[in-house]
Amino acid sequence: MYKVIISDDEETTRSAFKLMICNHFPELEVIAEAETGREAIELACEHKPHIMIMDVRMPGIDGLQAIAEIKQQNPEIRFIVVSAYDHFKYANEAIRLGVDDYILKPPKRKDIINVINKVIHAIESDKKKRDRLLDLEEKINSLIPMLENEFAYALIFGDIEKIRNINYPSLLGINFEAGISMIACFNKSSYPDNIRNELGKNYMNHKVLELIKVFFDEQEIPCIVSPMISGKINIFIAKNAGEDAYAARLWSIDIAKDLLKKIQLSTNVKCIIGIGEYHECIDGLLTSYNEALTSLSHSVEPGGIVHFGDIKGAHVQQRKYPIHLERVLCDKLRTGDVKESLDAFNEFFSVISEEEIPRLQSYISELMVVISRVIYEFENEDSALYTFDLNEREKLYKLSSHQEILNWSISKIRLIAETVDNIKKKHADSIIAKAIEFINENYTKDINLADVSKYVAVSPYYLSKLFKSERDKNFIEYLTDLRIEAAKKMLMDSEMSAKEVCYAVGYSDPSYFSKVFRKITGLTPVEFREGYK
Repeated sequence: MYKVIISDDEETTRSAFKLMICNHFPELEVIAEAETGREAIELACEHKPHIMIMDVRMPGIDGLQAIAEIKQQNPEIRFIVVSAYDHFKYANEAIRLGVDDYILKPPKRKDIINVINKVIHAIESDKKKRDRLLDLEEKINSLIPMLENEFAYALIFGDIEKIRNINYPSLLGINFEAGISMIACFNKSSYPDNIRNELGKNYMNHKVLELIKVFFDEQEIPCIVSPMISGKINIFIAKNAGEDAYAARLWSIDIAKDLLKKIQLSTNVKCIIGIGEYHECIDGLLTSYNEALTSLSHSVEPGGIVHFGDIKGAHVQQRKYPIHLERVLCDKLRTGDVKESLDAFNEFFSVISEEEIPRLQSYISELMVVISRVIYEFENEDSALYTFDLNEREKLYKLSSHQEILNWSISKIRLIAETVDNIKKKHADSIIAKAIEFINENYTKDINLADVSKYVAVSPYYLSKLFKSERDKNFIEYLTDLRIEAAKKMLMDSEMSAKEVCYAVGYSDPSYFSKVFRKITGLTPVEFREGYK
């Protein structure tokens, strides 16, 4: 229901408009009437109507002055101006004020209906635009956390190419001319003594994650905060290019101190924060992330901070994590081939096998986070979450020898490869079963590979490959065999002519049907029937 105020110093005019509205516009309600411009202003302020019908000439403040005043307070109100004078001066001023339309006195029924319809249409059009904008805003707001997570994962996994192609910083409105990576790391000793089970730790993790996001929002520091991954929350802070690297180091340590204090005061959780150095560009942000990871291998008590710049002299060797072999392993796992996946992992492990136990555990932990997402890609979220949950991480960090870590890792690789293989087989079996069902029910019609592919919601190319691998024959061979078997039965059990049988099993050309029949059986349809008799 749209609210209307009629403002005119003549009662007969107000009554005429009110009657017209009541009779022709059930969606409108006249909520007030004004005799003067001043009264119109006061009523508009009180009731905030959708539409005001305003006479130009009224005692005291005239209609145009009243409109100007009301527009300042309520710019969304729509105005219809009424005047006894068809004068350019009034029309021009009304247009300047953003009035919707102009009616001459005495108002005609047709003009009133047309003008009010026009204004209602404009209000509804604006409402639809606002609704679309709100819907769009809601969708964008729901997408932002997903984009932030994708950006964080791409950085963690070193996929700079993906970041450049999708341009996450632009989509998120954060300019990473330069940046600093910070990692909040949580282990068993980070939690209060009364938090012993997985449920309690998960609750605290969620609470800490939200607290970190709020902290950086309140500080107005542009950054991306990742979900907790393998006991780590990764924070990628945007900085301006050209800053002094040493000043940036001191600033980041101060921020980390404040963050640790806030986490401990609010949750009694003590984490370790590792910080990478200030670097320019997205590639530099990845370097900073690797430095932050390296700093976490430095011995420090929970509640401590380690900046890579302070300990980099103790890490003169380049980080050995073989990111290229990690990608090869992920590709093999996606195929579900257990042997090739294990071969790829053994090559990966051979590169890092000489690392000390803490660093080796850190590398394997990082790898497990990445490959767990391979399962997630196959829409198996539960398996992805439990492949390397807190219990599994604790098992890994309790292992005390290289061989134990290798054996544990191999069991996880085998499990993930087998899980992917089972998912793919179930998916393929489901598609083929659905395709066979459709073909069996529709083989008598003029169907083709595209029809079946559309029904099972995959591409013809994929279905063709699947058919060949799962049924040892392609789609056309399966359909032809099905039709010819049906034709043989009809020829044996009915009096239908060969032509009638041809049409009944889905062929439209009797000559072609006869040729296909002969190719498969060695006989024409007529010869087959005679031989059967």
